[in-house]
Amino acid sequence: MFPTCAACHNADGSGGKHLPGGAVSADLRHAALVTAQKTPYTLPLLERAISTGVDNQGQALKPGDAALEDVASRPARHSLRTC
Repeated sequence: MFPTCAACHNADGSGGKHLPGGAVSADLRHAALVTAQKTPYTLPLLERAISTGVDNQGQALKPGDAALEDVASRPARHSLRTC
């Protein structure tokens, strides 16, 4: 994994970086996480997605989200507080 969120998601949160295993980093900007969602992400829902691999609808993230699955499998959970 990379040392900062920006390493994968860019400094502006736009994502779109192709990662090992075929995953593409998610767009973490407001429009993508809130405006464009049927159920908008809240901070607790985003933390859950990053730490456990469960999306804003309560579903497992799709297999292409391998980077999040890797983060969720680590003993020390990823924290939004460090982003």
